[in-house]
Amino acid sequence: MGQVCCAGETKHAGAATEDKRQDRTFDVLCKQEYAMVEKTKLHLRNVVPGLLAFVIEEKFPEAGLDKTETSDTDRIRRMQGLITTTINTIRHTVVAYSKAYSDWFTLSLTNKEAMMIMEAYVATRNNRLDESQDFIRQFVAQFRQTMKDLNRADTSSGIKRALAGVYWKETASLCNFFMLADNDAGGDLDVAEIANIVHKQNIGLEGPRLKHLIRKKDTDSDMRLDFSEYISFFQEITEKRFIQQVIFNDFVKKEPLSIMKPQELHEFLVGSQDHVGDIGTTNALLEELKNLGMAVKYEAADGTEHLGLSSRHFAQYLTSFPHSFEEEKSWTKRGIPHNSCYASKYTTKVYQDMNRPLTDYYIASSHNTYLDQGQLSGPSSAVAYQNALMLGCRCVEIDCWDGDDGEPIVYHGHTLTTKIKFEEVLRAIDKYAFSRSTYPVILSLEVHCSESQQAKMGAMLKKTFRRKRADGTTFSILQPPIAYTDHKPTAADFSPEGLKGQILVKGKILCRAYGDLFQEHLRLVRELQGSDVRMDEMRGADDTEDAEADLAEEIMAKQSGEVKKKVSISPELSSCTWMKSVHYRGYEETVEKGNHWDVSSFTELAIDKHYATKKGKEDFSNANKRVFSRVYPSGKHVNSTNYHPQNAWNMGCQIVALNYQIEYNESPQLRYNLSKFFDNGHSGYLLKPAHLRPGRELKDFDDRCTLTVEVIQAFRLPKPKSHSEGERIDPYVIVSMNGVEADKSPAFRTQTVQDNGWNPEFFQVYSSAESSAGTLSKKHIKRSPANTEGGTIFKFKVSCIELAVLTLAVFDKDVRIDDFIGEAVIPVKCLRQGYRAVPLRNEVFVQLDALLFCRFRLEHAELSA
Repeated sequence: MGQVCCAGETKHAGAATEDKRQDRTFDVLCKQEYAMVEKTKLHLRNVVPGLLAFVIEEKFPEAGLDKTETSDTDRIRRMQGLITTTINTIRHTVVAYSKAYSDWFTLSLTNKEAMMIMEAYVATRNNRLDESQDFIRQFVAQFRQTMKDLNRADTSSGIKRALAGVYWKETASLCNFFMLADNDAGGDLDVAEIANIVHKQNIGLEGPRLKHLIRKKDTDSDMRLDFSEYISFFQEITEKRFIQQVIFNDFVKKEPLSIMKPQELHEFLVGSQDHVGDIGTTNALLEELKNLGMAVKYEAADGTEHLGLSSRHFAQYLTSFPHSFEEEKSWTKRGIPHNSCYASKYTTKVYQDMNRPLTDYYIASSHNTYLDQGQLSGPSSAVAYQNALMLGCRCVEIDCWDGDDGEPIVYHGHTLTTKIKFEEVLRAIDKYAFSRSTYPVILSLEVHCSESQQAKMGAMLKKTFRRKRADGTTFSILQPPIAYTDHKPTAADFSPEGLKGQILVKGKILCRAYGDLFQEHLRLVRELQGSDVRMDEMRGADDTEDAEADLAEEIMAKQSGEVKKKVSISPELSSCTWMKSVHYRGYEETVEKGNHWDVSSFTELAIDKHYATKKGKEDFSNANKRVFSRVYPSGKHVNSTNYHPQNAWNMGCQIVALNYQIEYNESPQLRYNLSKFFDNGHSGYLLKPAHLRPGRELKDFDDRCTLTVEVIQAFRLPKPKSHSEGERIDPYVIVSMNGVEADKSPAFRTQTVQDNGWNPEFFQVYSSAESSAGTLSKKHIKRSPANTEGGTIFKFKVSCIELAVLTLAVFDKDVRIDDFIGEAVIPVKCLRQGYRAVPLRNEVFVQLDALLFCRFRLEHAELSA
């Protein structure tokens, strides 16, 4: 649950200075058009001496104003004493609402409410208490309607308005800086204070040019800016001029008003955004934007009123995007419009066929999941399983060893990593297994335990993953070995849909070669399954070969002088193991005898060998149409770094396990992997392309296309962790494509923009009097050929859209090593065409408030609107 703040409240440290600043922070300034406050002190305690007294009087009559209090001073003091209670009341209401609906939002006041508050403030400061009380009553009536909307089940208007604050992050941020910079609480800023804000906002503006712009906005010529002047100043220096001047002016007829009318917006959506729909859908969009405070009414020539967009509202819409997966789902569910480059129909819901065998899917997978840091030393933790599962992982690894106290433990054997209890790991998995996705979780066991402690592992698995029905009976969500069931398995028996909410254990399974142990295994399978196991219908009778292979391995070890401890397989553990670990015996034998539940493991180096030759690649890809391949990092990744998963995916490997310690390794390969699994509703399961599933040839691509990417601008880029004091960033963007071998491209680079992290423009402009004055149009922009170094337009031929992944990475040009700022890794299939906001994530995969603004065009393929 995210932190929920009531309007007018900002969290700071508890020190007196911070408390003073907190008092000055008031959400009335979070929107430019809320109120043009004329040199007022922005202290919360001063802004509302009795601001919400009427609320308390209505909700708590016994705490209302004492009618015997005739002194204005006493009355004001009484009002002040009620403020804290009132704000808490509102906060609790908001928190209760947000918990009920699992929304992350900040409640922001509307323009009307804010104006009422400011009027009440002014009246109270001038001792016009009756007038102030009238404004308070108006405010309360308006605010009560807001809270009513929030709790109405049949409308989302209140929710939309509450979420509207997201669209105003820039102004809210500027408001925060204003509060912090106004050291003397005078309600205005001098040149030095403004210069400090400009610097903090990563904008390259200083010296004479800064003073010139301050003078331009300083209406009373005192070289100080009050809040209205300050907002006007920042609107000019941070204008999204490509959107507000080039795109907007392309579609808007300026007479009689500079408003984008419904028909003009419709032409933009159809012509530039690949929008499918009539003018009615455009009008519906304008209604939604109106609910968010982003559309204005205008009067047409015939006197009728319509909704339209100003250039600023248009820019805010085009740069809007959800700030988390949860927020994206919430917005999609409630129809909140946004302009993110990600197509919500692919990223917020499961849309693929989930009734095919598990072998037909890529599965988000983790290696040595228990490790928090490196592979050779550092802590092991059950929390690591929580982290991986909450990142969408569906296959976790557990390395099991004998514990000194007779209880199995988990750690990286023969290293200095710490040890944790196997049972503790199971509890963490049980708690978080289905928090992010309802599809099956695979426990990949690497067992080094004695038979007695394996038996305990089996008992713990059965106990932990047991559920209770409403009638009090219990059932297991552990799947027994599919090879030993009393019916012929169908595709549903091993499909993601058929195994929803189930735990699948991968490990060794007993077979006939184990004699009496096998008979005990069958008994326990029957017990777990709750039905008879008939020997004459068992599949996998040739499993004897795996037992013989293990025996041959042991004999060879003895002959070579190795001391290899034989580890028996416990019937208790075998009976709850669904996926069988087997030795890979080559393509022909795998295709002939392999089962859908067989899993062979390979290091990344083995995968590289298969990928190196045409025959090796084809044979391995065809084998993966029938059985599972699990890939894991080689021993060189001692710091929990990663290999790149793309080549393994290109050959149809289902379980491509990476080190998930993102906050420790800051792994670009892991970020790539996590981004790939945005597709199919973050479910952790992705249907493999048709050519990597049974029945299709490997070269059968049916989705060839050309993707054109135009990198236009960035907004609100943060400074890197390593930046020096006083330094501003010099950003540039690297654009690349990955996928099947034919689709891999070299990395292309835009020009570097000097001293601007706030709104750097990556296109080049022809010098002219107009462009120098800040006016921009299409004729001013230089168009370099595609894929030119330092250009902005990049073209990619895509053979297989389902495996193609576009990466846009932002760096800060530095003297020695360029610093990473943020990136977006986008499955091409999930990309929306047109002018789009591209949210950026940092090195530990946290989404930033920063974005790129790009245009995407796809030819000869259907793509989401």
